Amino acid sequence: MSFPGTAPTLCLLPGLDGTGRLYRPLVEALSADFDVRVIDYPNDTLDGYDELAKVVAAKLPVDRPYVLIAESFAGPLSVLVASVQPKGLRGLVIAASFLQQPVSNAKVFARLLRYLPALMHPPVALLEAVLIGGWKEVPLREQLESVLQDVPLPVLKSRLLAAMRVDARAAFRQVAVPVLYMRATRDRLLRLRVRHDFASAEIIDIEAPHFVFQTVAPQAARCIRRFISEKVISTG
Repeated sequence: MSFPGTAPTLCLLPGLDGTGRLYRPLVEALSADFDVRVIDYPNDTLDGYDELAKVVAAKLPVDRPYVLIAESFAGPLSVLVASVQPKGLRGLVIAASFLQQPVSNAKVFARLLRYLPALMHPPVALLEAVLIGGWKEVPLREQLESVLQDVPLPVLKSRLLAAMRVDARAAFRQVAVPVLYMRATRDRLLRLRVRHDFASAEIIDIEAPHFVFQTVAPQAARCIRRFISEKVISTG
């Protein structure tokens, strides 16, 4: 499947780390057909979703069509950006993400997190078990540890708090472009009912842990190509 002269630019919004370095497998899987850009976040401010949405909006293309692609933490962020119907936006792809209450007892977790000092990074072994699951043959542990070490702890805590408190359901109703939601069937992090918030989107199941774009990038890329071909270009 190729897109000569018609392919939109793909703008990838990173997860909690904000760097986009963990998106390398997906970028490699898509770059043959698309201009792929990673929109990173500043790591020197404690910005919440509303502030980050302004940062992202300022970095988006102004002279070409584009599709926003988001995973995990970036899902609500992509919805806030798309809800104001920016010029050039043609589609939205969200994987393993949420619009509100990403985990069970999210409000309780947020209250606890608010008062816990940010003194140490979360154990990488625990994160690996939750985010990567049974895909441990994928060499992500060292990369995950390296990326997290480069993000200040107060920034990570601030973004975690934002994720626990966000409610982007109203904003999602204002999105006027086609939306694809990719549900990871082996997700150990998100509560089971998050997919119901995306009922108006096209929903597909993909066999993967929470880190969809890192563990099954070729499959995810095929889903993205098909969505763009059928729902973005054909209707654009």
